[in-house]
Amino acid sequence: MSDAGKRVRTSRVPRAAAQARTSPCNQCPTPVDPLRAARVAVFGERFYYFCSPACKEAFSLHKASARLAPVRSEPPAAAPAPREPAVDEPAVHPAATGASAAPSEVSPELRRSTPSAPRTEAARHRVLASRESPSRALMLPATAALGLLAMALDLTLGDHSPAWLAPGLSAGACGGLIWATVKHQNLVWRVPALLGLVAPLAATLAALGSLLLEQRAAPLTAAMAGSICFAAATSLALVGRERRALEPQLERLESALFEPGRASRPAGLGRRSSALKPGEELLLEPGERAPVDVVIIAGRAQVEPWFESPLRQSRQDGDALLAGARPLDATLRTVVRWVGVDRAWARLTRDPLRRADRHAGPARLSERLATSGALGLGILGGCITLSSRLETAVAVSSAAALAATLASMALPELVALHLARGLHELLERGISFRSASALDRTARTTAVVFCAEGTLLRGELTVASIEPSASLSRQELLALLCGAYSGTSSPLTLALSRCTQAEQIRPDATRSPSHYPGLGISAVASTGKSLVVGTRGLLLERRISVAGAEARIAELQALGRSVLLAALDGRWVGLISLQDSVAVGGRAAVQTLLDAGVEPILLSAEARETCQAVARHLGIDQVRPEILPDERALEIRRLTEGAPGLAVVGRSSSDETALAAAAVSINVDHVGGPLERWDVDIASGDVRDAAWAVQQTRQLYARTRRAISAAALPAAAALAWLCLGLPAWVTPLAALAGSVWALHGSRIFRV
Repeated sequence: MSDAGKRVRTSRVPRAAAQARTSPCNQCPTPVDPLRAARVAVFGERFYYFCSPACKEAFSLHKASARLAPVRSEPPAAAPAPREPAVDEPAVHPAATGASAAPSEVSPELRRSTPSAPRTEAARHRVLASRESPSRALMLPATAALGLLAMALDLTLGDHSPAWLAPGLSAGACGGLIWATVKHQNLVWRVPALLGLVAPLAATLAALGSLLLEQRAAPLTAAMAGSICFAAATSLALVGRERRALEPQLERLESALFEPGRASRPAGLGRRSSALKPGEELLLEPGERAPVDVVIIAGRAQVEPWFESPLRQSRQDGDALLAGARPLDATLRTVVRWVGVDRAWARLTRDPLRRADRHAGPARLSERLATSGALGLGILGGCITLSSRLETAVAVSSAAALAATLASMALPELVALHLARGLHELLERGISFRSASALDRTARTTAVVFCAEGTLLRGELTVASIEPSASLSRQELLALLCGAYSGTSSPLTLALSRCTQAEQIRPDATRSPSHYPGLGISAVASTGKSLVVGTRGLLLERRISVAGAEARIAELQALGRSVLLAALDGRWVGLISLQDSVAVGGRAAVQTLLDAGVEPILLSAEARETCQAVARHLGIDQVRPEILPDERALEIRRLTEGAPGLAVVGRSSSDETALAAAAVSINVDHVGGPLERWDVDIASGDVRDAAWAVQQTRQLYARTRRAISAAALPAAAALAWLCLGLPAWVTPLAALAGSVWALHGSRIFRV
């Protein structure tokens, strides 16, 4: 359409109607049409409209400095305030897409398909506060430039430069560094950052003191102060850049842990979800996300197990849901288990007393190095310099330069970034840790024990063969076996029931059953004869000969099958073999551990030949066969004595004793409250995620160890450098080079 046609069309709009749609710009009195505003922003869950980019920038700076955004009492008259866009969704106004309907008219199906959820107002203020203003962003480069210039003056001009110039530049660099550090909002370690200012401040004061008292040493001390300020400012700039790269993940985490007013409500009550207490009931409708960790008490639905999960799984009574999960096709009645910072995803990310980037082992070590280690190194450097009979100002500057190699802000902050990034990668796979110490123990894992049933094996038995002796028919043997197990609930019972229903056989009316967990059952058959059904060990314990079946038992067990024997009145009358298939991803889980240098161990109640056949198929060398459920805790303790870094993968519903005895317990069962007592919970229930959690945690700690070594090695080299009498202004630059190497070589954030 031509420009003339456009002018004709717009001229048909009545001027009064156009004025009714406008409202004043939120920064200046200029009238703005919300549908055609030059800029749109969201503050305090309200939309704001601006006439120009300059007005929006000025308003944003005011909001970031105030930290608390004023909320408009009424939205624009002709444009009701739409819903806030999701975290991963750009804030696009309907006019940009040509839509005429208000956002509130979006269908419920479209709302439910959106993966993200609105953030709370407090979370939005934190994000706004973390964004640096242009003046603050320019302060760090200016500080680094001043420090570099002060250092260069001593190298190039030497005594020919004005005596006051280099100390003045270093003093300006120190002042800018102090201002930028105090105003920095994204620092995890506030105390080490402030202590890191002691070295540049001491070196700057020494340079100014030498200017007043000992002008001969002023250029050298100013060069040291400039070097320290340059290294500190550059480190702080690197930390700020990497922290801003992590901000999208932090926003997604906030969305996973949001608590809106009516997104979820207690059953029969209208209170806000933030007022929920453990033990209260919570009704989750289709498409609504759980704001807290809950356990389902009524209902069955397909759910998104955790926030932004690619999986869709069925959940029913007794299953747990993490905060951020949502049912998709049915309403669930749940009971609240964990709220606030006790939620599985909040423990290591939001709780100041438990967050991993402050309380994990590498984070504590880096904090000690940046405080106590830097202080000790500085004192040692000062003593070495004084023993060389140099000026006091030079000794103070040398001590500060040596201390700055460990007191760099990059050391604890980069380690914290490693941990935060690794933890977010684990959470994105639905893997949650109970505490920072659990994260430390998992990183030291050297062997993993798999409780076979329900992890590497599916735990769904099928009847492979029924082989009676000459005294019984096939139907009679199957009826006896099904009658003996009719009063139990297990995969074996389900397999026998399916077989009898398929062949239309009526179970025998056995009575007086006695159960022997992991071995079998003794009862009285309908004919009055004593019946014993179970493993070969149970029959031998009852002194029942199975010599006639030994060859067949060995043959079946070599195929990886479980063999169940039956005896009437002390005589063997037949056997049945059952087959359990390998779980999906079982072989991949074992290979993941082998690639990570972790030894897998198979633990099972089956016979040795059966376990060895399954282990050969999975690629496992070590097996622990014939371990009954009540003996597994003792077996785990024995294994722990030989391998202290031992982890156990099992299901909380059947392997509770083995998990409780392990140094690291990894639960792949979603029954019960999340993180009740286990170190690691796998929300997907996939054994591959359990192995991946061990592998990723080990790699994460290997990266943090390299980062710490990158800071410790320059400190050792700086000490040797100073002992040789070489200039100390090189040592902060060496520490900066180590930080850059740790950042680039470890690749914290993948592109």
